[in-house]
Amino acid sequence: MWSPRHRRRSLPSVHGRSPHTDEKSNAVTDTITLPGVGDSLAIGVDPCPGKIYLGGEQRVSSDSAPNTSYLAVIDKATDSIVNTINMANYPQGIAVDPIRGTVYMTAGPTAPYYVYAIDEQTDAVTATIPSTSFVFGVGIDPVRRTVCVSAKSPCRERPAFSTAVV
Repeated sequence: MWSPRHRRRSLPSVHGRSPHTDEKSNAVTDTITLPGVGDSLAIGVDPCPGKIYLGGEQRVSSDSAPNTSYLAVIDKATDSIVNTINMANYPQGIAVDPIRGTVYMTAGPTAPYYVYAIDEQTDAVTATIPSTSFVFGVGIDPVRRTVCVSAKSPCRERPAFSTAVV
């Protein structure tokens, strides 16, 4: 994701490290080490307060199955993790509504499937919305106050698309 405030991009991590690249040179400018051993699965940026939201999984060792999932809150001013929010399932998509100060995160890929709403000021989960389908993508239309979620039912061949007014 591109951050116009800091003029650099944040990329999903590989093996617990999240690289940032400079907009002009495309060179890696710094790397943030994530908790434990694991990978980031989703990323969202709110350039106004300068926060990056990175959804990840944590393992006991590099060859073990993931055993926890989290949403890391990163302060771009210090390039450090300022909070880690534990989640019930693995992050699949993250979108930020900068007008309302809410982060939306989809979680899967196995049941239970959820869409979480997280308050940016408190970093607290304010809503947990269950789904009967595997939810993976999420987008925000802050002007129309709409959250769009893509989902795939285990018994359907084609993905479904849902919207909700927030």
